[in-house]
Amino acid sequence: MYHSGPFKKWSFVVIVTLLPSKPMTNQRTDPISTPAIQPLQQFFETSSHLCLILRAHDHFIIEMANDAFLAATSLRRELVIGKNLFEIFPLSSIEDSDDSINVLRASLNRVLTDQCANTITIRQYIIPSRDSGESALYQYWKLSNTPVFDPSGHLRYIIHQAEHIIDPMIACAQRSESISAFAAIFEQAAVGLALLTAEGHWIRANTRLCEIIGDGYEAIRMRSFQDIFYPNDPTGYAEFLHPLLAGEIQTRSTERCHLRNNGHGIWVRLFMTWIRLADSLVDYFVLVVEDIQTCKEMEENLKEAKRLAKLGYWKWDRDTHTHTWSEEIYRIYGRNPALPPAIYPEVQMYFTEESWLKLAAAVEKSLAEGGAYECDAEVVRPDGSHRWITARGDAIRKRDGQILALHGTVQDITDRKLAEQALLQLNASLEARVAERTAELNTLNQSLESFVYSVSHDLKGPLRGIEGYSRFLEEDYAERLNEEGRLFVANIRAGVTQMSALIDDLLAYSRMERCKLEPTPLDLSILVNEVIAEYTQDISAHEIKIVADLPSTYVQADADGLALVLRNLLGNAIKFSKYASQPRIEFGVRKEASFVITWIRDNGIGFDMKYNDQIFEIFERLHRLEDYPGTGIGLALVKKAMQRMGGQVWADSAPGKGATFYLKLPVYITHRDPQ
Repeated sequence: MYHSGPFKKWSFVVIVTLLPSKPMTNQRTDPISTPAIQPLQQFFETSSHLCLILRAHDHFIIEMANDAFLAATSLRRELVIGKNLFEIFPLSSIEDSDDSINVLRASLNRVLTDQCANTITIRQYIIPSRDSGESALYQYWKLSNTPVFDPSGHLRYIIHQAEHIIDPMIACAQRSESISAFAAIFEQAAVGLALLTAEGHWIRANTRLCEIIGDGYEAIRMRSFQDIFYPNDPTGYAEFLHPLLAGEIQTRSTERCHLRNNGHGIWVRLFMTWIRLADSLVDYFVLVVEDIQTCKEMEENLKEAKRLAKLGYWKWDRDTHTHTWSEEIYRIYGRNPALPPAIYPEVQMYFTEESWLKLAAAVEKSLAEGGAYECDAEVVRPDGSHRWITARGDAIRKRDGQILALHGTVQDITDRKLAEQALLQLNASLEARVAERTAELNTLNQSLESFVYSVSHDLKGPLRGIEGYSRFLEEDYAERLNEEGRLFVANIRAGVTQMSALIDDLLAYSRMERCKLEPTPLDLSILVNEVIAEYTQDISAHEIKIVADLPSTYVQADADGLALVLRNLLGNAIKFSKYASQPRIEFGVRKEASFVITWIRDNGIGFDMKYNDQIFEIFERLHRLEDYPGTGIGLALVKKAMQRMGGQVWADSAPGKGATFYLKLPVYITHRDPQ
């Protein structure tokens, strides 16, 4: 058997035609230079086996020797070419040198007689060293002699080849180790492995396969491959095996749902590979079984999630012009699932003209530039119903950057679109209603303003008359009135004053409800000092100590509105603390991140906190009018003003321990952080 190199596919006739046909000399020390023989010479020189070409009918004269032979025997080419094989055959067997020569001669003669290749069993040969001082080599070789015929069919040459074999015992041990390693890998594999006969009967199966099938090996052996994986499905079994048995393919794969003995199904992926030992004969199959139950469950979960999300997947391969659609896309477009996916130009029929122009432009740009796209589009189904989708896509590129395909998703967003449209309609309706109500409120406010003006005018007119006549009585007729009469006149005038103040406060409260406030940056310390200055006379009269050393602090508020608040609170603080032994009123301020808190604290009579909410209601009073005059509107006006300015007011007090009123206002941002 000659070396399985380039000449394995050539006939011996072809080989011999490459050899020179003219007689050869007994000595050839130069390389063969005939162009036709160069491939044969290259074959021998590059072979890893030791090769010689012998003249078949000329005492086995050596015509060629390759480099591997010369290197292994330490011989020079000029000492080999033209010599009889047995002249340079010192490679004697360690058992018997004569016997080795006889065996070799018998093998060559058998080639001449039978005109077919002959192989000599492995023997250990002694290769004497050509250099002095070095010991001989002991190697195992397997010799073979192969005939070479000329075009007329006559035996011309013999290819003599020696294949170096490692120690047979080592080879046997290595083979044993390989078998053990194979057995370990076979048994410990994470997938099911088995060997089957061509008829589907089990030769061997690992533990994992038994676990997947759900039965012991002895029970499995009682059934065939078809019984286990294709029960009651002979057609499917035949379709699966036919390409393998026919030699059309070497490996076949499929996915099956295997029903275990306990009644539970499990999804498996089958890989079947045939192993042939002779032409056209399938000797056995290698079966790989993979448990894909978890993968199938995940696929089903993903499929269900996509269905719930109304999300479909598609792919368009430009090279093969194939289109792939998921089931959800068929549902979204209303296309018959029995039909193949629509090709790109056909997809236009599922869109309104406006939406298709927008979508097609995005797709063409992605095809040209390779970028991703996303756009909403309106779908028109074959039944005439309309749906809304979000179409997303991106390009798949080859290694060289060329665009191979497009793929993407289609999500049904009809519910969202309908909700958006309903929301827009609702907003439009609400805006119309708000505009209508605003107009009505403006009309009512104008009417209320006219009413308040009219009422105040109509009330103050008589009050002015009463005030005038009572003043005349007091000034011109006081001497004619007794003490009781003068008291009556004084009460009348006090009532007129109270009524006038009440009307003024009601007008102020009404204006605060309706007026337009204009928040501006205000320095709180300046405004507090201005309000304090307005009460200088009362403060001095009652010797009240004012503490108002406030830092410059800016707030966002309406100037008139905040001044009104401070006047009312300071007026109340003076009114309720002026009878203290050492009356004191303190202003304070604390700045936070987005707001400012300022307070006014007095050491007056205070109040019970159970009335905390009550004091900010209109016309609510905690003290007798005779003791502490007032209209009962001031704190209600303070609360209304703070609400209109986006602030808050609250109090903290205890009977006999004074009261503190807090104001919370938006801080004025003098600059913005660039971040």
